[in-house]
Amino acid sequence: MKIDDKHRFLVTAVISVVMIAAYEGYWLSGLYKSQRQSLEMQISSLISKSELAAYSFQLKREQLTDSIAFLSPDNLSKIVSIKRDSSSGNKIRSISVYRRDDFNKQVASYVTSPEFDEMMDSILFQNFKEAGIDEIFRPLDMPDVVSDTDSASVGYIVVKSTLGKTPYLFDTGLMTGYILWNMSGIILTSLLVVAIVVFSFWFFISTLKKQMELDEMKSSFTSNITHELKTPIAVAYAANDALLNYGLGDNPVKREEYLLDTKEQLEKLSALVERILSMSMKERGNFRLDVSETNIRDMFEKIAQETRLRTTKACNIQIEADENLTAVFDTKLMSSVVSTLVDNAVKYSGESVRILLKAIRPSDKLFISVSDNGIGIAPEHQRHVFEKFYRVPHGDVHEVKGYGIGLYFAKTIVERHGGRISLKSSLGKGSTFTIEL
Repeated sequence: MKIDDKHRFLVTAVISVVMIAAYEGYWLSGLYKSQRQSLEMQISSLISKSELAAYSFQLKREQLTDSIAFLSPDNLSKIVSIKRDSSSGNKIRSISVYRRDDFNKQVASYVTSPEFDEMMDSILFQNFKEAGIDEIFRPLDMPDVVSDTDSASVGYIVVKSTLGKTPYLFDTGLMTGYILWNMSGIILTSLLVVAIVVFSFWFFISTLKKQMELDEMKSSFTSNITHELKTPIAVAYAANDALLNYGLGDNPVKREEYLLDTKEQLEKLSALVERILSMSMKERGNFRLDVSETNIRDMFEKIAQETRLRTTKACNIQIEADENLTAVFDTKLMSSVVSTLVDNAVKYSGESVRILLKAIRPSDKLFISVSDNGIGIAPEHQRHVFEKFYRVPHGDVHEVKGYGIGLYFAKTIVERHGGRISLKSSLGKGSTFTIEL
């Protein structure tokens, strides 16, 4: 994926997340308003029914009527009053239908306000409790001079009495909390949906970023490996051509020199190809170890001798390992791992190189460490050094060539043996790689 394509995808992802979040917010806002309106209608209906029940009780006590009710549950503008004749077998004596305003003027004026208010509160609380909303029922006295706007501005909702009695104030915060609590499942689900979408985009973008980085590292690896393959081939070809075409084969000194050069270049090619094949076999799953008992000190001394012969730097390699210390592993591969660590120590050190090869077995585990006095590795790069194709950027070490596979190869071989490899490093003070088997 190109950089421009990545940026377009990022913009699309951000816009998509914002649109989804905005839609969820709009939908939840609409649902809240609907729930709020429904709750206010429920409260108003309960107040009307409770008020009528209080009127019915007091009017019956005053023998003005035997029962009253709204004409229809859906129509609160008309009230029916029924009067019975107890002397005639409780037969209906009269039925009166009032408009709400007429009822207030002709009938409700007989009701005494203090007793009515007390009874009204009791009945209303009971109805709220049966409806499951008693926790938001807070009837408060409200002076007549307080308008709806004034009440709303101080956090209250005014619900006036249907039949003209005392208004009721309801705390906006309590109502909002009640509605949000009932919507909590929906809110959490919406947040979870948005979170899943955000995580999905993040994961996809992160995967694309890693893929782009891997592609770049593969491209760099291909370029480096091509150069490194061409160089020994060219040197070996030139030496062989000189022996064949220029009569240098008759000169024993030149013949030996050119043959040794050819052999050295072929060994470099062989080592490089072996690393690539080893990693390829590991990734295919058909990687096999040829294990045998190996003397650790002998392996260290051989690696140290080969390193001194290869490098042009002043190389001081110290060995700390018991002469009888042995371990069972693939000698060829483990020797290549330690040799890789030593080569890196030489590459990333100054002209005077100090390397310590150490092996101890304090318990049932073997620890092999390679320490150097090199330039060290910054903390932000240390967790990446074992990744395939990764090379630590060193702005002041341009002459150091590599493929980004050496430490990945080392980690692969060590883990195939059931062990692990770790790093401790400080800038300007050197590095220590430790193999635990």
